[in-house]
Amino acid sequence: MGGLYKYLLIMKLVSLLLFGTMMYASASTFGQKISINVKQASFQEVLEAIQKQTNYDFLYNNAHLKNLEALDLSVKNKDFTEVLNKVLTPNGLVYALDNNIVLIKPKEELGRDELGVQQVVQGYVKDANNQPIIGATVSLANSNLATATDENGYFRLSVPVSSGSLIVTALGFTSRTLVFQQGQVLQVDLSASLSGLDEVVIVGYGTQKKELVTSAIGSFKVKDEDVRQVASPTRLLEGRIAGVNVSVGSGNLASGERISVRGFSSISAGNNPLYVIDGVPINTANMSLYDFGETYSPLAALNHANIESIEVLKDAASAAIYGSRASNGVILITTKSGKNGVNNIRVDLSTGFSEFPNRSKVKIASSDLHVQQFNQGQHNYNVQYGLAPGDVNYKIPISNPFGDMPDTDWVGLVLQKGYFKNLNTTFSGGTPHTNYYLGFGYTDQEGIFKNNSIEKYNVTAKLSHRFNNWLELGANNVGNFIRNNQIPGANAGTTIIGRTIGQRPFDRPFKPNGDYYVGGTDELVYHNPAQILNEQVAYVDNFRYLGTFYGNITLTENLSFKSSFNADIGYTYDYTYFNEHHPYGTGVGRFLDYNRLIQSYLYENTVNYQKKFDRLEVTGLVGHSFQNQQIRNTGVDARGFPTPSLVTISVASEIFGASGAMSE
Repeated sequence: MGGLYKYLLIMKLVSLLLFGTMMYASASTFGQKISINVKQASFQEVLEAIQKQTNYDFLYNNAHLKNLEALDLSVKNKDFTEVLNKVLTPNGLVYALDNNIVLIKPKEELGRDELGVQQVVQGYVKDANNQPIIGATVSLANSNLATATDENGYFRLSVPVSSGSLIVTALGFTSRTLVFQQGQVLQVDLSASLSGLDEVVIVGYGTQKKELVTSAIGSFKVKDEDVRQVASPTRLLEGRIAGVNVSVGSGNLASGERISVRGFSSISAGNNPLYVIDGVPINTANMSLYDFGETYSPLAALNHANIESIEVLKDAASAAIYGSRASNGVILITTKSGKNGVNNIRVDLSTGFSEFPNRSKVKIASSDLHVQQFNQGQHNYNVQYGLAPGDVNYKIPISNPFGDMPDTDWVGLVLQKGYFKNLNTTFSGGTPHTNYYLGFGYTDQEGIFKNNSIEKYNVTAKLSHRFNNWLELGANNVGNFIRNNQIPGANAGTTIIGRTIGQRPFDRPFKPNGDYYVGGTDELVYHNPAQILNEQVAYVDNFRYLGTFYGNITLTENLSFKSSFNADIGYTYDYTYFNEHHPYGTGVGRFLDYNRLIQSYLYENTVNYQKKFDRLEVTGLVGHSFQNQQIRNTGVDARGFPTPSLVTISVASEIFGASGAMSE
C-alpha cells in the first residue's frame, strides 16, 4: 500500500510540473526576448535569426525584400515586437500576427482586416486580494466584440487590430479602460465598488437589488447612445452581457436572430430563449409563412426606442419562475413608463445610410482568367481519365462568346446604397398618484439589396393610477405594424447573393431584345438575379397587439396581491407573386396567399411577501397562471393569370394547392 501511495504521489508531482511547464510556455510566447548582433546582413538572414529564437514562422513575398539595403543590427534581450518594429518600420513594412504566423507586407498593402488576420488579446482579471473575478466582461472599445472571464479570471479575445483599448467591467467592481499592445498578457486589477448595487433589476414576477442576485442574471439598461438602428431589440444585447451570444442569419432586413444563453443545449430542438415583454410571455413564431429561404425575427415589429431595460435570466433563475419554457433562458424586456414629477415631450428624428461592407475586397475573376482556369480544370479532368474528343464524358473547353465586351458587374446589379429614417415621439410624465406614457414611432428603411425594405409603425400607451394607499390599477397597450418587402434568403434556390457571386463574368443578364438570359442553361449557369428581383412581388404584413391590464392590492405593509389579464394577438399576411417570367413562375404566373391569426391570453394572480429582519431579507411568491393560445392559418397556391395586373385567386386558372388548420 505504501508503494502505491508513493507512486501516485510521484505521478501527481509530475503532472503538476508538466502543467506548469505548459502554462509557462504559453505565456512566454508573448514575451520572448531576442538577442542579435549582425553587420551587413540581408533581411532574410535577420528574419531567420529571429525565427530560430522564437516560436514564430514568417510569411512574406521575396519581391518585397530583395531591393532593401543590408542591415546592421545589435540588440540584447529585447522584446520580440520591439525588434520586429525596429527592423520593419524604417523600410515601410508592417506585420500582422495570426497564431504563430507573422505576415509581412508593405504598409500600403496591409489593411486592418486583410486575409482575416486576427490578433489575440489575453490576460487575467483579479480583485484587490489577487483572487480571480469570474464572469467579468472584457470588450474592445467602440465595437461589439466581447468575452467573459472563466473560473480562473482568464480571458482570450480575438480582435482585428494590433493595439487598442479594452473595457473591463464586473458587477460590484469599478470598470477599467486600458490600452493593449500586440503580444501582451494583461494583468487587470479591479477595485470593489458599492455604487450601482442598489440598482433594481427585473427578476420575473418581481424586482431585486443587484447586490442580492447572482451572476445567473444579466442586466442591460438601454441609454440613448445605445439606441442604434437594429432589426430586432435583442440585437442591442450584442457584446453586452457575458454568456449571451447574438448572431443574425443574413444581411436581409428583419432577418431572424439566433440567440444562445450560455451555449446551445440542443441539436435538433429549438435553442431560442423565452421572451417576456412587460410581464407577458410572447409568441415567437416565424413572421414569414411561405419559406423564402430564411426565418424572420418575431420581434422585428417592436420599437426598440421604447425599451428601458433588458434582463437575461440564466440557469435555475429562469427555470424556477417559468418552468420548462425557460430551458434556454429568459429575456425580459421592460418598456419605458412615465416618472413621478418628470413631464417630457420628446421628438427624436434620425437617419443614416448603409452599404455592402468591404466590397472592394470581394475580388471577382476577369473573363480571361475565368476561361483560363476553367479550361485548365477541364483539361486536367480529361487527362486524369484518359478522355479524348468524342468520348462520352469528355469535357469541352469553353470560350467567351461576347469577345472584348466589358465584364458584367453582377454584384453591382443587385446592390444599392441603403438608408433608414426613424421618427419617435413620446409624451410622458407623472404625479404621486398617476403615471402616463404615450409614444408613436415610424421607421422607413431600404436595405443594401434592391427591393428589400421595411416600413414600421408603433403606438404605445401606458397608464397607471393609485386610487389610495392600497389599490393601484394600470394598463399597458402596444400596437405594432410592419411590412417587410422580402428577397430570397440564403436557403432559397433563388438566393440573391449566391446567384450573383457564382455567375461567370462574361455572361449578361439581358439579351439584345430585352429578354432575360435564363439560368440553368447554356446561356447562364444559375438563376438570373435581375430576373428574380424584377419579376416577383413578395411582402409580409404583420399586425401585433400586446396588452396588459392589472390591479395591485396592498394587503399589509409586507403583503401584496396582483391580478392581471394579458393579451398577445398577432395577424400575419404573407403575399408572394411570381409572374410568368420568374424562375418559379411556372410559365403562367404563381400566387401564394397565406395568412395566420394567433391569439394568446394569459391570466395571472400572484401574492408577494417581503420583510426585512435586521440584515436578513425574506421574500416569497405564490401564484397561479393560466394561458390559452389559439392559432388559425390558411394558405392557397394559385396558378395561371390573364395579366400580372390582375392577381386574385378568383381569376386563377388553377388552384394548385390549399391548406388550413386550427390549433389550441
